[in-house]
Amino acid sequence: AGMPASVNVSDQSLEWPIDPDVDPSTNAVIRLSVTSPAKDTDIVMYSDPFVLRGIKVVSPGTGTNWVLGRTVTVAFRSAGMGAGAPVNIYYSPDGVDYDLAHPVATEVPTHDGLNTFEWTIENDSVLTRTPSPTGFVKVVAAGGEGVSPSFRLRGIKVTRPTSANVWSVGDVSEAIRWVSVDAPST
Repeated sequence: AGMPASVNVSDQSLEWPIDPDVDPSTNAVIRLSVTSPAKDTDIVMYSDPFVLRGIKVVSPGTGTNWVLGRTVTVAFRSAGMGAGAPVNIYYSPDGVDYDLAHPVATEVPTHDGLNTFEWTIENDSVLTRTPSPTGFVKVVAAGGEGVSPSFRLRGIKVTRPTSANVWSVGDVSEAIRWVSVDAPST
């Protein structure tokens, strides 16, 4: 993926901007085939296997709908990070501001191939994640990171009062505020 459809063989080189949608692998192989002239279209060449290091989040994916308080599976492929290499997992309601102070998980050991982590999406008085129609999960290791496609996190989060508020009995009025995504209307 990300390679041009055609290149002149006599160039003997090609810069490959590696597409982030390519799966990391410990056994990646490049396949080149001749497409013209017609008499040479049966010529195919392969590279030696090599490591394509990286992390690719596979769950959540596009179209995923998760709900606050439910247990879900974060899944990602990794390669070349080293056996047991730890990753941290973060959530963002917008793909920009990741909650670094409250990671989903820290020091999760990984291996080459498919990795999973069971996440009970926080929804209590200590921490509630912000619901969003465009949430993201990011998996970070010392050797790289992967970001999920946008997904939907449904639920309600009270945003006011916060632990910084002090309200008094008898106050005329205090505004209670919240953020909701796909919540019942009443």
